[in-house]
Amino acid sequence: MPEPLLAVAPPEQIGRQRLLVSPFQFGVRGEDNLRIVSRGAAPSVVLFIVGRFLERAGVIVPFQHRHVPSSNRTQVTTDFSLGEGFILNLVIGVTSGTPALGELFVQAHIIRGISGATVRLGTMLQGYCAVARDLAWPGSPLEAPGEGPAKIRAVSGTDPAAGVEITETVPTGARWQLLSLLADLTTGVAPGLRRPDLIIDDGSIAMYRSPQPLTQDASLTKEYCWAQGMALAAAIGINVGVAGLANLPQLSAGFRFRTFTDNLAVADNWTNPVMHLLEWVEP
Repeated sequence: MPEPLLAVAPPEQIGRQRLLVSPFQFGVRGEDNLRIVSRGAAPSVVLFIVGRFLERAGVIVPFQHRHVPSSNRTQVTTDFSLGEGFILNLVIGVTSGTPALGELFVQAHIIRGISGATVRLGTMLQGYCAVARDLAWPGSPLEAPGEGPAKIRAVSGTDPAAGVEITETVPTGARWQLLSLLADLTTGVAPGLRRPDLIIDDGSIAMYRSPQPLTQDASLTKEYCWAQGMALAAAIGINVGVAGLANLPQLSAGFRFRTFTDNLAVADNWTNPVMHLLEWVEP
């Protein structure tokens, strides 16, 4: 009898690592179960979890479950009983809702136990799910949150009161990479030249600062923009200033984008900032 052949799939490049879940049948005992963990940022999403299970008697049985993620990036966990046998394949996809790339991070684990204290024994799937982007085992690589696709967002920030600087904070459960920020400043009658900077900090310690090229006197309105790919400072006419942003890293919850304006007076008023950014879900 000829020797059996084993075909091993080449690993896929994922960030700086090469990782692919091997396509072997995942054997489980009666106390081993399936856990689905998600963090979502899209409304009205329902996931389907389908697959095939080989029972000890040799019968292949299909299974189907549903999982409802959150829409505010909080973690949702659902456990499902498996029985005793072998998982042949597993697919997770969107059956309701329209999550975009970067809005829904999903994990599938094998756990020991179903209630109370449980132990995670293995991870079968991990990555971003979206409309027309299922996760499949075997086949889908294990994907870290920051390595997967990001959602491109335009975010309208908070309109600060008169005399108050712009301050925007990365929300809990998200990672942001700022591409640009745009806002207008209207000055009151108080004398003095205003000049705004954009500062990025971790909530207390400043790590980056970009000054604008323009100064602004009393009783004027000017538009200010900070954007990646621009020169460090470029004045466009007398009422529009553009300053460059470095190729900033992903920033986690609690980091802030804020202005600091020289000689900001109590009647000076910033509009709400409009930010163009990339967003990932942070498990």
